[in-house]
Amino acid sequence: MGKMIVRLWRRGFLSALNRGGDPHISDEDLTARARHLAARRHLVAEDGQTELTHALATGLHAATELLEEAGLSRRDARDRAGVAFLKSGQNLARWSMRLWLWVTPDPVGHAKAGNKLAERARMAWGSGLTVHQENGPDHATLMVTECVFVDYFWDAGRSDLTPILCAWDAQWMEIVNASDRPVSISRSGTLAQGCEACDFCFKRKAKLVYSAPFWDRLRGPGHGHG
Repeated sequence: MGKMIVRLWRRGFLSALNRGGDPHISDEDLTARARHLAARRHLVAEDGQTELTHALATGLHAATELLEEAGLSRRDARDRAGVAFLKSGQNLARWSMRLWLWVTPDPVGHAKAGNKLAERARMAWGSGLTVHQENGPDHATLMVTECVFVDYFWDAGRSDLTPILCAWDAQWMEIVNASDRPVSISRSGTLAQGCEACDFCFKRKAKLVYSAPFWDRLRGPGHGHG
């Protein structure tokens, strides 16, 4: 499953990358450079999660290097690769977050139960992230204290690429904040900015500002979560 997800992601990333115009990058060149970067940094995929994290980091890094070698400036190569990288994650962010919002009457309560934010982060990213969860009466906060992407790009001398991964997270945060569900998400800082943690705070909105979940709207008046 991990290899299939990586292939699908790389295909979408490469398509978005080449929509930016010349120079075009081939799948063979991108794959070969990503493998070279992984070998140079002694990256070993222990499971599907680490395989995906390595693919994302080395794929972005490889695309940027190849664009620079084809004649783009360092900044232009970074910007073009960054735009393509974000596009490659838009559909996943859109559908996964909308589905969660669609079926969950109380997103914050759901997140707090069993420390689901930390649990889901570990399921998605494995050992790539060190996380814990802090809960309060009206919030659940995921604290990321170590991040494979921050470490990778720092070690590679390309910390200028790390904010692109931070922007990837901002995409799903924006989807949640634009919804009419009883939750908002904020992040006061990131590891890439020198903070001690990336803090993703899921906070419950006042009841009056949100609509009922999809199921309750189907049930009709008088059956909502008052």
